Amino acid sequence: EANLDYSYIFCSDYAFIHGFRYGIDFLGTCGPWGFAYGDAYQPQVIGWIIAAQTIVGIGLFAGIWRLGKNLRIHPLLRGLWLVLLLIWASKALNDSRILAMCLLPMLLRRTDSKHRDSIASFLVVLALALAGHTKFIFLTCATGTIALLSLEDILRKRLPKLGLGFLAMVMVFWLVAGQRLTDLPTYLLEAWRLASKFSEEMGLPGPDFFMIPTVFLLSAVIGFLVLARFWKNDRLGASVAFLITALTLFFCFKEGFLRYDGHELIVTTALTIIAFTLAPLFWIRWSPQSSVPVIVAVRALVLLLITASIWCMNQSYDRFLPDQLLSANLEAELPLIEQRATTGFQWFTHGNQIFEPDYQAALANVRATSPLPMRSGTVDILGTNQLAVIAAGMNYDPRPLSPGYQAASPDRIDMNRRFLLGSSAPDNIFFVPEAIDNHFPSLEDGGLWPDLMTHYLPTQITPTGVLALRRDPQPRTYTLSPISSGSYRLDQHIPVPIVPTGAVWAQIKMRQTLLGKLGTTLLRTPPVDLEFTDQSGTTSHRRLIPGMAEAGFVLSPVVSNSYEFLSLMVHPTHESQLADISIHVRPSVGIKNWFDPDIQVTFSRLDVAPPPPRVA
Repeated sequence: EANLDYSYIFCSDYAFIHGFRYGIDFLGTCGPWGFAYGDAYQPQVIGWIIAAQTIVGIGLFAGIWRLGKNLRIHPLLRGLWLVLLLIWASKALNDSRILAMCLLPMLLRRTDSKHRDSIASFLVVLALALAGHTKFIFLTCATGTIALLSLEDILRKRLPKLGLGFLAMVMVFWLVAGQRLTDLPTYLLEAWRLASKFSEEMGLPGPDFFMIPTVFLLSAVIGFLVLARFWKNDRLGASVAFLITALTLFFCFKEGFLRYDGHELIVTTALTIIAFTLAPLFWIRWSPQSSVPVIVAVRALVLLLITASIWCMNQSYDRFLPDQLLSANLEAELPLIEQRATTGFQWFTHGNQIFEPDYQAALANVRATSPLPMRSGTVDILGTNQLAVIAAGMNYDPRPLSPGYQAASPDRIDMNRRFLLGSSAPDNIFFVPEAIDNHFPSLEDGGLWPDLMTHYLPTQITPTGVLALRRDPQPRTYTLSPISSGSYRLDQHIPVPIVPTGAVWAQIKMRQTLLGKLGTTLLRTPPVDLEFTDQSGTTSHRRLIPGMAEAGFVLSPVVSNSYEFLSLMVHPTHESQLADISIHVRPSVGIKNWFDPDIQVTFSRLDVAPPPPRVA
């Protein structure tokens, strides 16, 4: 179906197939191998998907098997242990599994007395390098863990072979994906900037005051046990192991609790996988001198960790997937793994024909439910249904940050604006002012609206409410005339100017406090609410994204669909205007002062030269 998630998956496929330059032509949370993370059939990438997942699967198997051998676990028990680690997720590039996998290079080094870094370690590093190019958080977590192991090597005056191998593999997989090596630093910088705003644009809090401290407590216990396990024999190695464990658990924590929704399953599943991975390490007698009470206490703690992590995962299922049961999912997991293996073998023997009929039927369903008029030339869509353009077979040429909710700061919005005003701007744009998470409707891509209204001409509105625009060979102009600018307080009612013509353009600048920046780094930014009242006295609430608001957006009249946008584009006057606004920050995790109470608000009048009376 045409939805946000599938649109993003197929955008990653499209970017790979058409050789988009990551960090320049295309940017998102997924990297140049992101198509493999998406796990959806596409005839031109299915072979690459199977290859990528096979490499990751081999790395995972080699690491776990070698770790079991280092711990002298019987091969039969080792196989059972491997099944217990695999059963929580059927596909290789699962968030929980990859994040937990970042512990393996450290565990292999700490448990191998003969070889500092075995072949299995390098296979794990190879898998992590590839996984890092599927999703940026994987690359960040893997880089942090390998960097700490490399630091240990340097402190011991040894060549950091794992670090050099990881760096080499990151560059190799970047090149294999058809990217230019000179673009890699740009991609890393732009992806980091994008990730730094992800909490602000995508954070979605809820009543998770119980699960967060529970996961934190279990993580603290795991970190303490890792430190204690290796401290006696190697204090430097134990410290590095603790830091790597803490870093891995932090990334799990951050991704799982960024949003109060099914993302929580990422952290609770990762916690379960990590508990099962570390269980044999803690269970086996640490040293000949270990007393019986200590052994009993540690083993009881291990059982408690496993039980508690599974309980947390079950709670996540109950809260966010009430129609599914953890037990039922586990029962279906092994047959699903078998089915995936069988399907992969069938693809090797029969090719794409085993998928193609269902794939074509699915594309036909997208075209039927999300119809778009065919357009010649290049096409972009401002909305969240990029899959509709791809399914229609049009020449999709998106702005670098698409969908618009990813452009959550003035510099990110300017990146899209340069594309829209440049020589490679799309010939056609489909426009739907869609907003996720109850955002104010003109925020996402709102900074582009003046340029969109003056550089494109309206051609039609489809029955489903999609506005079709064609690039104007003779762009018109717009003006932003300052009305007022002042300092206001959070929760204060701010009068909105009434303008005789045009629209009210607002720029709202908010500054995070030092405590707020710390809270954002450790967890997420709390929602900022925009309360607005119209001339009739009706009050509404929508979410405000500070970075988008700072860049500027149409505040009044409120434009929530394509018809209202077209009216804004062609008519100089608008009746439905706002009377006042106020901005509120919801307290979160006990922190009240996330933002400086003083905010800067600038109002301007936006006047757009209308299109010609008759456009084709």
